[in-house]
Amino acid sequence: MTSPFIRSRSGVGACTSHFTVDLEILAVGSLLALAALVAIWTVGDYAITVDEFNANDYGQKSLVWYTSLFTNRSNFDSVEDTLWFYGP
Repeated sequence: MTSPFIRSRSGVGACTSHFTVDLEILAVGSLLALAALVAIWTVGDYAITVDEFNANDYGQKSLVWYTSLFTNRSNFDSVEDTLWFYGP
């Protein structure tokens, strides 16, 4: 038995390789490309985490707290319970 990677001296048994695309691989690649396209297209509409919207509101209120020299305490009163435990 000869190895497909070694050519015989007579040229008999030489291995030739043809690139073929399997239909299943093409379908999976297309589906993954479509999923990536949808994800990139809609990433601005959704947050990375489930707390992103709450944290965004808390961040703006924390900025007001800092710029008011710590007199506006709305970030401790009007945000989701225990969110202020994380700190501004």
